[in-house]
Amino acid sequence: MGELIQGVTSYQQRGIIHRDLKPANLLMVDGKLKIADFGFGIKVSDLAFSSKYNVGSPLYMAPESLRKNDYSFKSDIWSLGVILF
Repeated sequence: MGELIQGVTSYQQRGIIHRDLKPANLLMVDGKLKIADFGFGIKVSDLAFSSKYNVGSPLYMAPESLRKNDYSFKSDIWSLGVILF
């Protein structure tokens, strides 16, 4: 659990939003947790230019992402909470 929180914190400090954080995108490599599949990932600075389409897995998406296509660091924190629950 600590490695996952550390990983999310690490990419958020770099200004990246994953937008598809879910268990299927978490890998164990040599006993270490790796966050994978940044295909929907976006830099915060590019959010204004992103498309108006929902991306991600609905079961792990924050309500504002589902309803309004509004993504932020908080969206990944929501997904993290769902995973940890």
